[in-house]
Amino acid sequence: MKKFLTVFPNDPFPIISGLNSINIQNLNLFWNVVKDIQVGKQEFSVLTLDNHLLDYSKQLIILEDLINCPTPQTIFIKQIFKKLKKLISDDAIDQIYLLDRKIRNIFKKEIFTSDLPLSISDNWSLDDIIKLMSVSCNFDQGNTPLEIISEFIDLSFCLDDRRILFFTNLNRYLTKLDRKKIAHECISKNTVILSINLVTEGIENADNQENVCFIDNDFVQFTN
Repeated sequence: MKKFLTVFPNDPFPIISGLNSINIQNLNLFWNVVKDIQVGKQEFSVLTLDNHLLDYSKQLIILEDLINCPTPQTIFIKQIFKKLKKLISDDAIDQIYLLDRKIRNIFKKEIFTSDLPLSISDNWSLDDIIKLMSVSCNFDQGNTPLEIISEFIDLSFCLDDRRILFFTNLNRYLTKLDRKKIAHECISKNTVILSINLVTEGIENADNQENVCFIDNDFVQFTN
């Protein structure tokens, strides 16, 4: 089943696994579509699946401009915690619980020895323990646009997050070769990127791997 994004009054544009680029020449239309996605109103554009309207806030991770977007870790930290919690075995949880009790008892002993008017909570939370570990992502990569986007793709894939990664104006940061690499990586990892780009003219696609739509100043749509 394919998702479709319709930019009125044009035909539905299929959103597939890979790099999807909607290149818009008209400035007002560009901002109207981006604003639709930001606020979720779907006045100038609609996202659908089998003719059913989809909620932008649930179907998209809204990242927008690559320079100002949050880090991949910031975006996916909740899913990272959930993934870790799901992976921990019952035996491991028992061990963590016993260690937690030992640590609390050490604090209680020190408080008692020092005759301090303090108490230590006995409340147990695996979520809190995981947060205390200061989990961070290990990427042996730099900070080029290609590398940053690759990190988003990697985490989306590893965490089995099937939401669409939404950017604006990726065309400003990626060469044709970069777009080809991103498209190939998205396809291989079943990840979807959607970029709404403001352009002066249509952009040549990347060896037919990039899924491209161009809407000119007169709202005429061209697809590859």
